[in-house]
Amino acid sequence: MKTFFTVTNCFLLALAGLLAPRTVAAQGPLFSRVANYSSGAGFVKAVAVGDVDNDGQMDIVTANKYSGTVTVLLGQGGGGFTSSMPLPSGNGTCDVALADVNGDGRLDIFTAADYANAVGVLLSQAGGGFAPVALYSQGVVSGPRNLALGDVNGDGWLDLVVATISDVVVLPGLAGGAFASAIHYSTGVGSSPLGLVLSDLNGDGRLDVVTSDFAGNSAAVLLGQANGTLGPVTKYPVGTSPTSVALGDLNGDGRTDLLLSHDATGNYSVSVLYAQAGGGYLLQQYYNDGSSFDVGAADFNGDGHLDIVAVHHGYQVHVLLWQAPNTFSYPTQYIAGNFPVGVAVADVNGDGQPDVVTANDNGEAVGVLLNRSPVPPPVLRSVSPASGPVGAVVTLTGSYLAGATAVQFNGSAAAQVTSVSASRLTVVVPPGAVSGAITVTTPSGAATSAGSFTVSAPLASATPRLMALGLYPNPAREAVTLTMPAASHERQLLIVDAVGRTVGQMLVQPRATAVVLPLAGLSAGVYSVQCEAARARLFVE
Repeated sequence: MKTFFTVTNCFLLALAGLLAPRTVAAQGPLFSRVANYSSGAGFVKAVAVGDVDNDGQMDIVTANKYSGTVTVLLGQGGGGFTSSMPLPSGNGTCDVALADVNGDGRLDIFTAADYANAVGVLLSQAGGGFAPVALYSQGVVSGPRNLALGDVNGDGWLDLVVATISDVVVLPGLAGGAFASAIHYSTGVGSSPLGLVLSDLNGDGRLDVVTSDFAGNSAAVLLGQANGTLGPVTKYPVGTSPTSVALGDLNGDGRTDLLLSHDATGNYSVSVLYAQAGGGYLLQQYYNDGSSFDVGAADFNGDGHLDIVAVHHGYQVHVLLWQAPNTFSYPTQYIAGNFPVGVAVADVNGDGQPDVVTANDNGEAVGVLLNRSPVPPPVLRSVSPASGPVGAVVTLTGSYLAGATAVQFNGSAAAQVTSVSASRLTVVVPPGAVSGAITVTTPSGAATSAGSFTVSAPLASATPRLMALGLYPNPAREAVTLTMPAASHERQLLIVDAVGRTVGQMLVQPRATAVVLPLAGLSAGVYSVQCEAARARLFVE
């Protein structure tokens, strides 16, 4: 599954909160009727979604295999798109990804060129459009099928990671958007990787690689090592012919699970490897309804839990709604277009709901299904801590909290509101707040805490009235150390760009005087690091 790629390492959010199951039958269809948009070229194999022209609208990029091109469909607002002329991207383009690889603030295009035995890079241009494709074939060998980008070796540059016909290769990133020769990593004798994703599976701060091994009937995991390489492969059996892989906390236990699709009639269509507390995975398989080619996860109905989407033979998208831990509904089918083989999940119309975009192989088009799921009013279950001074960070948990428009402490608007997920908000106690109930407002309604939040006086050891922030080194590239006076309460740090957008954040524990802020993925420029009322200017190289 391809999603909008923000140029940071992938962070998977654990969703929590128990709700009664909601089904499509109880609320009507989750998605509008599909709208198909022509790619202008045959056999669309994959799609990626991102704002490639920086106009604030999500755009779609298609991988057109037999013409060796990509097509950019520009978002027009409201979920509509217009297409451009296809761009050469490498013979046999079968996958596409987006990332800002050279730090200029614009998304670049990356392709897996199967027939050319290469990967393609189309750098975004300042005046609009893209530079001619640069093909990297040295060491790729044969059959690149799927790709992803991330800083695998920890040097501050995005690397290209590619699933080939027989192994995984990493092309280390260089300055200016170039790449070094491929480094090969075995996925086992007789293996055939197809899907590929990157994530820090074990919480060691390093990116790991997961592939779906089509020939080996398994998920192959290569863990990132301290020296910037990948470790030996570990195989987890999943059933016949896995085609793609996606990641997410599918049962709400705080661990990253593996989700796979299967191209095997007569077998299970989707399987999940649930991460276990002591390591390893527990396999569970879901429904038998023919081959599925690609799979993804998102909270489609706003209940705070990840659901599953899979694309199938013919014309269908299947959606499985979360019902209980390790339990999903039987799939509801939606028409997506002629022979969908790839899927991306993104909010393409800006309403805060995840929509579905499909790559329709035979239709020379993409299918867009807009999410029409009604979101119930918010539910507020807990407030932690239950007391704190002005400037303290407070965590609110419940359901349907995504898209919160306001949070008030007994009538005083919260200074900062961050939506972590549909089930969690972090807020900052505002100046002038007095003890009383907390109210959360969303477009669907409002919820008030059952108990009162006590606004306490700051302790003598709390943050000084004029807090000094120190940054070292400054300028910085990969990370910066922030120093500050100790405080008796939890605080929130923000990294804000030149136009006022929050591009990074971190919670600082009580009494902490120094923290390290990762900067991977931030474009070169000037930023503001903010902690309560204090500000410091940060220069990123």
